[in-house]
Amino acid sequence: MSGGGPRPGSPPSGPAPLLIATFNPGKAREIAGFLASRGFAAVTAAERGLRDPYEEQGATYEQNALGKARHHAALTGLVAIGDDSGIEVDALAGRPGPLSARYGGAGLD
Repeated sequence: MSGGGPRPGSPPSGPAPLLIATFNPGKAREIAGFLASRGFAAVTAAERGLRDPYEEQGATYEQNALGKARHHAALTGLVAIGDDSGIEVDALAGRPGPLSARYGGAGLD
């Protein structure tokens, strides 16, 4: 007896989507577009029902991106891609750097 789809309890076909570990809609669109152009399916943290962002604590962009990816991967069981960005101003000795969103104080990110 053959059916027209996967049997109950069988794993889904195809690879799981990659999780884009950001709540920034612009970044999510950019990363999703890049991944789609290379044949990868992706979902955002919000699409997976996550609501609380990872609190960035790293001293570098890389540390923050890894922290986001690891945190969201642990919550969802998906392979995650994290990112971090900021601005570095020569006249401010490279500040604000990884803390750009919080540089001006609370409520300004």
